This record gives sequence, structure tokens and C-alpha cells, in this order.
Amino acid sequence: MAKRLVWIDLAKGIGVILMVIGHMPSMPSVIHDWIFSFHMPLFFFLSGYLFSKKKVADCFKTSIKNYLKPYVIYSIVFIAVDYISFRNTNDLRTAIERFLLGQGGFDVLWFFTSMFWVHNIYNFIAETVNDEKFKKVAIFVICNIAYGFTILKLGSSFKFMTSVVSMLFFATGVEFKKLDSTRMANKKYYGRMAVWGGIVNLLCLVIMHLTGWSVLDINSQQYGNLMITYIAAMSGVLFIVYISRILENYRIVKPIIFVGENSLYFFPLTTYIPVRIVSLLELNGVIVNGVGKLLSKLIGFVCTAVIVKIKNSIIQFYKYK
Repeated sequence: MAKRLVWIDLAKGIGVILMVIGHMPSMPSVIHDWIFSFHMPLFFFLSGYLFSKKKVADCFKTSIKNYLKPYVIYSIVFIAVDYISFRNTNDLRTAIERFLLGQGGFDVLWFFTSMFWVHNIYNFIAETVNDEKFKKVAIFVICNIAYGFTILKLGSSFKFMTSVVSMLFFATGVEFKKLDSTRMANKKYYGRMAVWGGIVNLLCLVIMHLTGWSVLDINSQQYGNLMITYIAAMSGVLFIVYISRILENYRIVKPIIFVGENSLYFFPLTTYIPVRIVSLLELNGVIVNGVGKLLSKLIGFVCTAVIVKIKNSIIQFYKYK
């Protein structure tokens, strides 16, 4: 088994935390827009960084295991829990329809479908096209054609078109690794790059605000001006990447690294659990204010951590039995 890169787990953990914060309803728009400008591209980028080319059939099988399997499991569990909790047949029907169309039984699950498409489409191009320049041009053209379809609100089923556009972020991660492996750097360099990444990201957000261009929302096929959106996304991603490289060896970030190591669980559960806690309380006449919703987020993290610890203990028990 390949050794895990601590900075990648830290970056994933930061991404999960930012995702939870970004989806808080009372969050000021400036913080919401900052988070949304790069938090989902971060996961595509990191996945691209870890990408290794496979035979088309092998990539397809691996992607089913890594993405479609958890998509199906989480969707079925969430749909079942929702029906048992709320007994709403209309919501049940809607959730099943969303599940069958690749939207997920709960909003955040769209990411698994999207990663399935991105991995397989990129791998197919990488496996069948030998010329590096032509491969990059092909990816750029395909992504821009897909961007045109998202503007027309076409191809939303199974998250296909929005996934193709997101391949830009994935491909950037692949290319970044090639450059990264040839450069010896230190914390001073990482610090400078983090500052520049943060500055460029904020400048892009100012431009978006002044021009009225929408901020990135991949799930809603909302890309605004693709060039500015891409620059904002990648500069924000590099900000997190280099911050993670600076902090990876500090004890204080170990809990965040734990979240990143187990992002397969924290990613969906820390979004689902708080939302359902609030829904159940409101169903029983309890008014949940901003503080209550914040507490529900913290409960979501604690519950997920307990689930992961129990899962790890069970695995260790059977491993050494």
C-alpha cells in the first residue's frame, strides 16, 4: 500500500470543514462565496494529483468500487432513515427519483457520481491519446463544450456535463503533480505561494462581485465566467495546498488530518446528520436558531468521528483475530 501524503489528508480535512461551514444558512455571503469559489475544485484537484493511469476496464471497475458503491449505499441508507423518520411518501418518491438520476438520495452525494465520470473520462483520454499536447487541447475543448451545455442547462442527469467541466480541476491536479515532483521547496516558498494564491483568489472574487458574475456552484451547474471561475478556484486550491504543506507536521492539526483520512465518511455524514437533526427538532415544534444549527454541525462531526472509530475498531478486531 502506498504511503499516505499527510498534506493531502490535511487539505481534504480542511475542505470538508469548509464545506460544512459553507452550507450553513446563516453564513455571511462574503464567506459563503469565498468557500464556494474553490472548496469543491479542491477535491477534484487532489484526486487528480493522486491519479494514476489504468487500462480503461480496470479504471471503470475501480471507479465503481470507489464512487458508485458508496453512492448507492449512502443513498439507500439516507432514503430509508428519512422515510422512517418523516413518513413522507412524496419526499420518498422525490429522493428515489434523484437517486436514479445520479443526484443522490441527499444533495451532497452528487459528488460521488461526478467523480465517477471525471475519473473514467480523463483516464480514457489519457489511455487512448499518446500526444501530450493534443491530450491537453482535447481536454480543454471538451470541457468548454460541456460548459456551453451547462449554460443551456442541458445534460444535468447523472451530473454528466458538470462533471466534464470539473475535469479541468482534475487535470490541473495531474499537471501540478508533474511540476511538483521536480521542485524541492521549503516552508518559506510554501508561504509565499499560499499568500499569492489567497490574493489572486480574493481579486477574482472582487471582479465577480463588480461584474455580477455568479460564484461557482458545481452541483447547480453554475460556473459564471469560466476563465475567472477557474483562476479563482485554482488560486484558492493552491492557498489550501500550501497552507497544508506548512502545517502538516504540527500536532494541532491532527484532528483535521483524521477528518481528511476518513473523508469518505465525514464528507456525506457531517452534512446529512446536522440537517436531519434540525428537521426532526422543527417537526416537533422546536425553533432552531443560528446557535442551534451550529451545535447540530458539531454534533454531526462528533457522531461521524464515533462511527469512524467504531468502524476502525471492528476492522482491527477481525484483522488480528
